[in-house]
Amino acid sequence: MRTHHTILAALLIAAIVSSAWADTVTLAPTDDMYTDPDQASVDTTMLWVGNFSGGCGTYREQIMIKFDLSSIEGTVDSATLNLYRWWRCPGDYYTSTDVYAITQDWNEHTWPFAQHIGHETTPSCAYNFGPHLGWYEVDVTDLAQSWVENGTDNYGLVIIGRWGAKCSKFHSKEYANPSMSPSLDVTYTGTGVGDEDVATRRLTVTNYPNPFNPVTTIRYHLPTETRTTLRIYDTRGRLIRQLFDAPRSPGDHETVWDGKDDAGRSVPSGIYLSIVNTETDRTVSKMALIK
Repeated sequence: MRTHHTILAALLIAAIVSSAWADTVTLAPTDDMYTDPDQASVDTTMLWVGNFSGGCGTYREQIMIKFDLSSIEGTVDSATLNLYRWWRCPGDYYTSTDVYAITQDWNEHTWPFAQHIGHETTPSCAYNFGPHLGWYEVDVTDLAQSWVENGTDNYGLVIIGRWGAKCSKFHSKEYANPSMSPSLDVTYTGTGVGDEDVATRRLTVTNYPNPFNPVTTIRYHLPTETRTTLRIYDTRGRLIRQLFDAPRSPGDHETVWDGKDDAGRSVPSGIYLSIVNTETDRTVSKMALIK
């Protein structure tokens, strides 16, 4: 027969397990850049990868991206890197790459662009960009699990073209249209312990209902007082509606979107992005309007 203390312990464990919760967050990079030892300068609004020599020159560009995952506590179920490919070498539709964990600390302001960074010897995954232009989703779950669950130092990842890979160019976080910048979607399961404290430490945005027709409420949390913008974009990067642009106090806020653009016209069914920008951070939520 179980003792009184054993029963209490079992009930406590059951309560903790039953309070587990799932969440998906979309993170903007803290740093992103590309390195290129063969060029005299780089363009900070783009990310460039390639690895070949030919009549037009030598190209050995590598993409470096870093995300802050310190607010994520629990088990990572999936992590997807989103990149918008806007250019490729004419006639060459594919760029074959490998993704590695970076092993050196760095930031985009001080790392020399002509110097490639150190990384693990074994790639985390391989990815073949092509043939189309537009959004690509790279599964980097293994890397996120290592950083979050195993306590591995998170210096970000580097994307390196395999020998012969022609160039692809992607938008960076410095690109003028934030809806086409890189992001990381992380789905994770929390333990239910300390989740309220975790939520108050980061910028978040969600909407309900989702899918919706034609009205949805966009909820966002600000960890500090800051100037805030809330804008709606379509998946092609076009600004649909600006809902808010002013200083906001810390805490939870709500804004209703009625499914209309800035001209008061109803928008068609599709996927839309609600993007919250603050003075120091950005987060994105995907919304489905179904009529």
